[in-house]
Amino acid sequence: MALALNCESDLMSRHGGKDALQRNVQRMQRAIPRQRGEEVPSRPDSPRSGGSSPRNGSPPKGAYHKVKLEIEVVKASDIPDAAILATCDPYVIVSIVDGNPLQDSKALKDFEEWRALHEQWSGQTRVIEGTRDPDFRARFRAEVRNRETTHIHFRLLDQDNISHADRNIGQAVLPLQDLFDDSWAAVRAIALRPMDRKDAHAWAAISKTRLHVAVTWEGILGKVKSEERLRAAAHWKAGATHAKRAQRKANEEGTGEGLLDFFT
Repeated sequence: MALALNCESDLMSRHGGKDALQRNVQRMQRAIPRQRGEEVPSRPDSPRSGGSSPRNGSPPKGAYHKVKLEIEVVKASDIPDAAILATCDPYVIVSIVDGNPLQDSKALKDFEEWRALHEQWSGQTRVIEGTRDPDFRARFRAEVRNRETTHIHFRLLDQDNISHADRNIGQAVLPLQDLFDDSWAAVRAIALRPMDRKDAHAWAAISKTRLHVAVTWEGILGKVKSEERLRAAAHWKAGATHAKRAQRKANEEGTGEGLLDFFT
């Protein structure tokens, strides 16, 4: 009986040791840094950023840091009058996009299609009815990928309950890279551009219109490498490795000099 108990105790001890070993291995695997471009899966209880989810599916390969943004849309001022017998009911759509919609020809041609392919996150203020100087006091939080071309895109619109589409008043962009000196931590006024940059009347109508915003951030400073720069760096590294091997072989044979001059 004592022998059986000892065997059972020894077996349980071995199983316990095996379980402990497996747990330690799992901890070590979680602690190993992931390869560049591979995102660490979030825990089920981890908070997610506000706004809509990314529309362009899986992120492209590359080294992209995530940045937490807090965007405050305080107010708008001097919005042009609405059409006759209509009130001005403004609101703002804030988007995080990869690219500049004010310069990209595809965005200028079909903004909604371009937006569906380039948007990381979006949010919207409430509609303020019957005013040309709305006080939004809206605050958004988003966690986005810090790419070289990432912009915050602001669009000021006027809700129209009669027609099929709301009136586009103006838009503005803020490059994400411009945030890292904290120059946008305090509220600043942004001049707007019309959706149709060739419309002289629209330019004149919003010449005094301003959107007052503030943006703070939390994350990793500085620019990140684009896919092209990463590929170029990998190509250069491969070339340097090949040259070093050739140099060693030449040294062994005593027939070559200066093969590494290009890479040093």
